Amino acid sequence: MSKLLVIAAAAGLVLNACGRRNDSVHRDLKSKDAATEIQSAAVSSTDSSGQQSETSSESAAREAGSSTSSPVGNTASNSTATSSANLPSGLKLCGAPGNSCYQDDKAMAAGKAQLSDGSTISLVAASNGFKVWKDDASSKILKASGLFQGKDDWQKKLQPSGFGAAPGYFTEFAGIAGRACPEMSYRAASVAPSPEDNCLYYDGGTPNVALGLELSHNKNIGVEGTDWVGWWGRALQDYCPNRCHIPSYFVGNIRTCNVKGMRLPTIYEAESDIKDPVFATTYFPKMTVDIDKWLTQSGAKYASVGHGVPAVPGKGWTYTASGVWQNIFPYNYFIYDGKRHIEKSSYNKPQNVRCVLP
Repeated sequence: MSKLLVIAAAAGLVLNACGRRNDSVHRDLKSKDAATEIQSAAVSSTDSSGQQSETSSESAAREAGSSTSSPVGNTASNSTATSSANLPSGLKLCGAPGNSCYQDDKAMAAGKAQLSDGSTISLVAASNGFKVWKDDASSKILKASGLFQGKDDWQKKLQPSGFGAAPGYFTEFAGIAGRACPEMSYRAASVAPSPEDNCLYYDGGTPNVALGLELSHNKNIGVEGTDWVGWWGRALQDYCPNRCHIPSYFVGNIRTCNVKGMRLPTIYEAESDIKDPVFATTYFPKMTVDIDKWLTQSGAKYASVGHGVPAVPGKGWTYTASGVWQNIFPYNYFIYDGKRHIEKSSYNKPQNVRCVLP
């Protein structure tokens, strides 16, 4: 009897031990099952959105920013960070604030990139070795800032007067010779562009053009302030009998530029030195004209070295659309040369013209 009791007791211990071992195994399995469920839920979440990995890449690209590398012909930069994240397609994402496609070294090196709406773009040759970012599905190009947040950020033509964008896209980019990013650029009356969006494209230039052209000798041809400019006053000239003593930074546009969907540059967009001893700042517009009111009352922010629109190469001076403040000479405009000097010129004297496109 005692032997049977001993055997039974031993069996009970074995069963208890097995039970405890089984409980431990069961708990381990339950833990593994729970982990598996969590992992499956994460995978399911990614599958349901279909965009999780891409969004992470895009976020990384936006946070990383862009580089200081510039395309051929460009000496200005508006971003300094470098982004290294690529999309699942293998293309670099660019165009978000702080990540200009023109300042992204990896996108520039690859020559292809992708925008936030899924559009793909490629660098294509324009003029003078400069390349522009063009939409792969059309002839549209990115605006000069290289930023893109939607369809409105494809480059638009300007109105013939130079005031504001026209309805059509700018697609005749073969004449674009470079881009510049001055500290301030003129867009439209009372509208101050964001600091990151001050860039402009510029063309190769046209020699021997008078702002008055021949149109000024026949008032039945062209529109003053749109096709030619004469005595400065306010934009869209009308000889302003009571206001001709007030010049503007942007007096008007000329035919040479408006047929391209572009305009004349202002003196603060030009690669010029406002400290040039020839002129004191008293000769600059007083910003009392309607279209200049958005400028700070302390004065315009003139382009720093290497950030302005360069003068037309070679000898001679390049016109701006900015009137010179001289009451007795209400027909002079600021001009500048390749050495950053500034001077004045009457509107009827031929000089070089370089057209710009913000």
